[in-house]
Amino acid sequence: MLLMLLGNNDYHGWCLMDDKLIKEQIFNITKQAREEMKDHLIDYNNLSKSPFIERVREIPRHKGRVKVIFGQHVDAVDQKRPLLINIHGGSFIRPGTERDLWFCQALAEEFGMHYVHIIYSLSPEHPYPLAAKECYSAIHFILGASELYHTKQDSIYIVGREAGANLALGVVQKLCSRNLPKPARLILDSPIMDVSMRIRKDHVDAGKIPLLSEKLFYQLAYVGEHDAVDPILSPSYMNPLAIGAFPPTLILEPDTNIHHQMTLGLAVKLKMTTRDIKYCDYDVEDDENLDITGGYHKSSYDQIVEYLSQTNDF
Repeated sequence: MLLMLLGNNDYHGWCLMDDKLIKEQIFNITKQAREEMKDHLIDYNNLSKSPFIERVREIPRHKGRVKVIFGQHVDAVDQKRPLLINIHGGSFIRPGTERDLWFCQALAEEFGMHYVHIIYSLSPEHPYPLAAKECYSAIHFILGASELYHTKQDSIYIVGREAGANLALGVVQKLCSRNLPKPARLILDSPIMDVSMRIRKDHVDAGKIPLLSEKLFYQLAYVGEHDAVDPILSPSYMNPLAIGAFPPTLILEPDTNIHHQMTLGLAVKLKMTTRDIKYCDYDVEDDENLDITGGYHKSSYDQIVEYLSQTNDF
């Protein structure tokens, strides 16, 4: 049985949940979510889209390999350029989509960059820490072998959304705490800040099995048996003073985010060690998604472009 803490302003208590039923619901919801987006998944047999050339590469890690898609503009093949590393969202359970590659290509076109899209393992088949380890291995390798990606170590940019932003935060925490090379900048859109088991009263059906939101089911699937207050899993528990200075960071979130205080709190924490931290929200009303998985909104993309345009990096 799984014991879950319930809490909000008007209700506190504990609810006993059956592990088997929870796992069954997680797999059913995951299957349905993936089925709904099957027509939008990346076609690895037909990657290159003019004016970009895309190839799948494999990066070695301690156990196994991590696959990434490496993209270059046809006019800049093998030229040394800044590198964008994208970690896609999808609540830890959805694979990357064609729209994720369009996002990479749009930024690459705008700023004259190469790009890498990380293909990480998904839960519930592969719960934490596999995806976190894969993202760390890929980024650590690229930072240490930047010439293989026709870039310089100080010209590497990491961007992540939602689950991808959570994974990016975990990677940079490890790099900073180990005094290893860091990306030039970190861009986080709607990072998942807390995957602990707290849920609200409105998720509970009169003492029966809680009717959890889909996103919370996905988070349960990702956490598995691990301690959800681990700051790599839940960055809201991060102590920047114990980690060291983060790279310059842009933190974005939609103006509808109910976890606004957590995201804003991250910006406040990071400012304790890093002055170059920018936080802003964006309007999602009547805003067309660029990603059918609930990914980058046009206003979010515009904020990223404005942020990078104001740097002296390009």
